[in-house]
Amino acid sequence: GKPILGGPCLIAMGAGLSVHDLYYSWRAGGYDCYAALGIDEIRYHTPVVVDDTIRMEVEVAEFAPTPNGSAMFCRLNDVMRNQRDEIVLTMHRRYLLKGLSE
Repeated sequence: GKPILGGPCLIAMGAGLSVHDLYYSWRAGGYDCYAALGIDEIRYHTPVVVDDTIRMEVEVAEFAPTPNGSAMFCRLNDVMRNQRDEIVLTMHRRYLLKGLSE
């Protein structure tokens, strides 16, 4: 009976909720985000309705050097949950990171 938030908005909100912490962590580890490579395997599990509160859980699933060793691939597993702890959205994000210049 309440309006729902569209799926594409959830993707943007999820990425936006976590981006500050991600960039801070990468910089603390000596890396900078060179490129966002994509978002894959997006699944919507439960609608988000007016008055819902959401939070993001982000897991680093892969952190590996590129074939030539000049950068790092980072793959994240994201889970968005509502205030009832129901899974709302799952997705995988990929980034290319490079070392900070000294």
